[in-house]
Amino acid sequence: MGSVPHDFYVAAEKVFEVVARELDEKVSAGGDRLRRLLEQMTLAIPGVRPALLTKETGQQLDEFRAFRHVYGFNLLPERLFGLLLRLPDVARSFDQEICPRKALHEAAVYLGKIPGRSRPR
Repeated sequence: MGSVPHDFYVAAEKVFEVVARELDEKVSAGGDRLRRLLEQMTLAIPGVRPALLTKETGQQLDEFRAFRHVYGFNLLPERLFGLLLRLPDVARSFDQEICPRKALHEAAVYLGKIPGRSRPR
């Protein structure tokens, strides 16, 4: 059962890594890079993209990120249960904030990140 919140966050993190690498062209390094990656998604990058997540959703996702690092080692049933209860709402927020980002798509077109398209002239 612990794999559900773990896998949810791993999937979200993969989206964040693509955005950081392809649009922001800035991928953090170091021990706290995954925390900084999540924080990066809550910030607008002027001239590149809007913030992808609200601070609130970022904080909620941070609980899943933190769980990911103890999953399999120190699994507290009450913590797992709390995450499972919050998962539908957090997943809905993630979906609503990330998926319809027309501005993100436009930024990708502008930066030439979408195959077959180039920067507008």
